[in-house]
Amino acid sequence: MYSLPSARRKKKKVSRIDLIPILDVVFVLIFFLLFSVQLIHVFEIGTDLPVFKLEQTQPKKDKKKFELKIFVDNSRIRFTNSKNQQLISSINVDWDDKDFLTKINEEVVKIKKENPEETRVVLTPKKDVNYQNLVKFMDQLRSKKTNPTKADKLFEQIIFEN
Repeated sequence: MYSLPSARRKKKKVSRIDLIPILDVVFVLIFFLLFSVQLIHVFEIGTDLPVFKLEQTQPKKDKKKFELKIFVDNSRIRFTNSKNQQLISSINVDWDDKDFLTKINEEVVKIKKENPEETRVVLTPKKDVNYQNLVKFMDQLRSKKTNPTKADKLFEQIIFEN
């Protein structure tokens, strides 16, 4: 004869994880992330990139006889003509002197008067030059300070060289 099963032998129900609420949360998060990413603005600093052509053309003869190249370090600033490797002038550096930037601006104005068609400068700073001093120097290269309200353009394109 068969006996009744005891209370200890009842089958346990297998518990399951309900995936539907988890998937709902995941889809809502994905939806939120996709729409929030479009609202982030990316800021760029505008620079003049060099023009690159894939076509092979014959090199044109460079009619320019002058290209200003400036070497900046913590002891001196040298102004040279990179076309003929001639030293134009040299200024001893004293960033703390109030008249130092004025001397630089006067020298750049003198060079610009000798070469009015030139708008480009190749700048070669040393690694140990202070960034703030370099920015002040670049400001002197860009414009002639005739009076506090007016500034004439000198060298608009400043190209860095290693």
